Amino acid sequence: MAELKKDKREELERTLKQWKEFVERTGKKYEHYDLTNNSWWVKTGKTVRTIVDELEASTDPENIRTQLRKLFEMKKEKKLLWAHRLGLINSFINTASSEELESFRNIIIEMKQSPIFKNEWVEQFYNLLQISYPEKTQKLKNLRGHLRNILGELYGKLHIDNAPVYNTCARRFVEKYFDFNYEDYEDFRNAFEQLKQEYSRIVGELSEDKVPINAEIDMMFNYFDKADWRVENIVKILESTIPNCRQSWLQIKDKLEKYLEEARALLLELLAKEEISEEDISRLYEVVDKIEKDSRWGKLFQEGYTLMYTKDMSATKQLLTDTNLRKFLNDVWNAESLDEILESNSWKKAWGAKPAGGTVLTSLAAIIRPDLFLPLHAGTVSDDIVQGLNFKPKFYYPRGKSSIKQTGEFLKVMHKAAESLQVDDMLEMAYYLAYRNEKECGDIANSRKDIPVKFRELIPTQLNRKGQVILYGPPGTGKTWLARQYVVKETGEDKPGNRWEFITFHQSYSYEEFIEGFRPRSYENKNNENKIWYAVEDGIFKKMVLKALVGGLLSADNINIDREKLVQLEKLLRKKEPLSPEEYREYLNLKKYLWEQVKELRPKDLKGIFYNSEGLVKDEVKFYLIIDEINRGNISKIFGELITLLEKDKRLDGDYPLIVTLPYSSEPFAVPPNLYIIGTMNTADRSIALLDVALRRRFAFIEVGPDPSCLDGKEIEVDGKKITLKDLLEALNARITAVKDRDHRIGHSYFMKVKTIEELKHVWYNEILPLLMEYFYNDWDTIKWVLNESDIHRSNAFFTVLENSEKYLKNLPYGNETTIYEVNWDLMKKDEEFIKALKRVAGIKENITNGKQASESDNGATSNQELNQ
Repeated sequence: MAELKKDKREELERTLKQWKEFVERTGKKYEHYDLTNNSWWVKTGKTVRTIVDELEASTDPENIRTQLRKLFEMKKEKKLLWAHRLGLINSFINTASSEELESFRNIIIEMKQSPIFKNEWVEQFYNLLQISYPEKTQKLKNLRGHLRNILGELYGKLHIDNAPVYNTCARRFVEKYFDFNYEDYEDFRNAFEQLKQEYSRIVGELSEDKVPINAEIDMMFNYFDKADWRVENIVKILESTIPNCRQSWLQIKDKLEKYLEEARALLLELLAKEEISEEDISRLYEVVDKIEKDSRWGKLFQEGYTLMYTKDMSATKQLLTDTNLRKFLNDVWNAESLDEILESNSWKKAWGAKPAGGTVLTSLAAIIRPDLFLPLHAGTVSDDIVQGLNFKPKFYYPRGKSSIKQTGEFLKVMHKAAESLQVDDMLEMAYYLAYRNEKECGDIANSRKDIPVKFRELIPTQLNRKGQVILYGPPGTGKTWLARQYVVKETGEDKPGNRWEFITFHQSYSYEEFIEGFRPRSYENKNNENKIWYAVEDGIFKKMVLKALVGGLLSADNINIDREKLVQLEKLLRKKEPLSPEEYREYLNLKKYLWEQVKELRPKDLKGIFYNSEGLVKDEVKFYLIIDEINRGNISKIFGELITLLEKDKRLDGDYPLIVTLPYSSEPFAVPPNLYIIGTMNTADRSIALLDVALRRRFAFIEVGPDPSCLDGKEIEVDGKKITLKDLLEALNARITAVKDRDHRIGHSYFMKVKTIEELKHVWYNEILPLLMEYFYNDWDTIKWVLNESDIHRSNAFFTVLENSEKYLKNLPYGNETTIYEVNWDLMKKDEEFIKALKRVAGIKENITNGKQASESDNGATSNQELNQ
């Protein structure tokens, strides 16, 4: 039984209101709909019914053939059924025998007379085509689906007063909001009737010429299926952003244009040269860095992606000397309009330049003509924008004709939206897209500290060498942040789910969750009964391996694969909810096909698929798995026998490649070269002692220690007294290292967000002190020494002797030297005293000289009298 999805009611109401507002704002007549009796829809509906009436009355075979030709005309100006795109039907009409034409005619007459749509018509039509054209019928994939669309649209136009049009456009809209059986007409019609109720409640009837309500709703489907609704969506998204960001754009515009002029002049100079030197490329790198890295416009251009995905002299030279790329950029420079470029051969051929993709091409074009192009990357084309406009995820990746077409479509949508918003050029559009979710434009550029140079160079070096690294260090040093930030920058994806995933190991984590294992699943059958079935479910590591393999194969141009199968497998791998039994069976078949293709690949093929001309894995096919707290899991239990496959020489492209058979599914399994693992490990966690030796050998280890420089300039001041957080952290860690070890130092991230005295008190009392009490459990003497207290037998700033404790502790069997302490919470109420206490921890001694306060370093302890000055 069809029903509205529980989480979609509000979205449906917004969509219907958007349609109503758009019609009321623009009028009843528009390119993709016309709510008048003079509309194409109304006229063609009448023509269809007239032709079918003639078919019903006719007995002459040639007249029947003539009427069928009219009904299934393919020329745009005469077309009656827009779901019709099959030349096979016209071939059939032209060559069919009288008996075959009569059979086809009878199907259409029955459609006219039937109160419901019948799937048997699709099968009958299919059989007629198969008899006449067996080979063509077999080659046309999803032919039955196409026939269902054609007959579904025809049926809707014959019965528009009582029934909906039943084609892809209609089903796609309805299934976004309603659960129903996609192939069951009655279930679709039931969902449509519920939609019509919502439509009547929210929209009413927009047509003043009494166009049937079902036709009006079908025009809405058509509107949301065309580019114009995409323009409206972008306009609506940016309408609230522009007032907030326009002024900040005007402030940076002139400076950015100067950088662009410099880059443009140099780029055009190099494009005219027959020979490009390394000195030329270095000059270009320097200029482009100014554009990519300046925090004032932050995410306009994606760092490292304007010229290519990595700064490699020979690869950049190969790109800039490519004939197709040169032709494209010169055409861009001389073009009068965007359409002129997108309709040219140079646009299509430029995608063959290595290592160019949509990001590189649009970024270079944006430097040359910012009035025509904006750079396309995750910052300007985020997932929510892509999903909201019905584009494929990362549509600008180099994946053949689909990428070229969708990138062109997106650029056209942006141009139309810019005109509507009265935005001057496309870089200004990119600026609004990049900062539309920020409270203040540019916040994101200033709030995220860039990855330190050390790690920016060290992490990729070790990943290329080993395939996996572990970032280790004390708590609070930013290991997880560093791993995530690195992967986001490498993939251009802010969220996991596509080219990277994030998991956390724990003591109960298992092989079945990581690799594969049996899982019960429930589903509702056609009788609305809940059924349980068991399936071997792939874990996150296995799915990432499959994603990496599919991503690599789809990026290859010269291998013999069925790309549609791989695209469908990729779609199922990304699906968040459990697969239905039907999807699961398809998933198994697609995986079988994938491994069949992989086993056929030669070493030479693998190099071409995964590596660039410099022998490095291509950036666009890199996939990542971040494993947080990797040392907290039982590595032998989680990885099992597959830990061997992580080694570089055992991967698919290695010297000794291994493809094993998994125990649960009996499927082949191997690790491709384009999947990288980044683990994080807290060295203060005692479970580090259990870290598997096999893991140590297969991972590179990179230390991430406390970095006091991150706290430069961070001071907290109260009534003229201030504490420098950098000094406080350095002093604490020096003492902890002296009495414990470097693995238990305190990370800088504890203090990173501290801006006020209240925030500092909460961090100190609720995070730092409990951590020290855990490190030095019940060892009050050492804790007090770390806090730079002189008299360890008395109360002090942060701990006080428990009242009456001496009375309770008389005549202890092992002496009476024990003192019981408790946290001194009263100090939290005294801001000035709290600052004094922290300065004492930091080793800063206060002296009063001639009425003025002076500070000097004091590595020794200070007395309680000094503390209470």
